[in-house]
Amino acid sequence: MEGVERAVDNARILRILSSTSADVLGDEVEIDFLPKNTLVVDMRSLKEYQEWHLPGAVHISRMPPLDELKGKVVVLYCDRGEVSYLFALKLRGMGVKAFSLKGGVEGAKSCLRNARL
Repeated sequence: MEGVERAVDNARILRILSSTSADVLGDEVEIDFLPKNTLVVDMRSLKEYQEWHLPGAVHISRMPPLDELKGKVVVLYCDRGEVSYLFALKLRGMGVKAFSLKGGVEGAKSCLRNARL
């Protein structure tokens, strides 16, 4: 019963029609989905990016300056998700709502497959 009470105390009400991606996202750094209206950044080498990247993703070398990122939701991915996780933490320390895509490239491909269903 204690777990149920804690869940009720921590519950949030989201207005689906008026909520933004930032409202739906919690405080977790790692996510396993791609929210709409986010800046997706591929942190791999330029060669790897050119071979395959998520549609709409920008390469890290083309990421906008920090002042343009504030107020936006940024989702980063790399090979396995470790570098993007650390970079998301760093961006958060600078006031950016940043997330790392869980599983890196495989997680990105999984998000792409799930979006087509």
